[in-house]
Amino acid sequence: MPAHETWSWLEAYGMVDAPATAVHGKDWQTAKTAVSTQLESLIPIATMEAEFARSHAFSENWLAWHHLGIMRYYDGEKEDASIFC
Repeated sequence: MPAHETWSWLEAYGMVDAPATAVHGKDWQTAKTAVSTQLESLIPIATMEAEFARSHAFSENWLAWHHLGIMRYYDGEKEDASIFC
């Protein structure tokens, strides 16, 4: 990574149930298609892109969000505070 650069990404975890013969075969394109199809059925790419944009906006103002969560916690809104902290 070059100096003064940042990289951002979003990860999602879960079970992917793609055909073993496709995934472990010799054809890379077949493997990619099998996994991509399964992933799209679990969490659409549009959802991932929206969450990535939301997380980027959050990272820009994380300190303000954190303090908002602390204020909600001390105001007795513990469930709502967990979203921010």
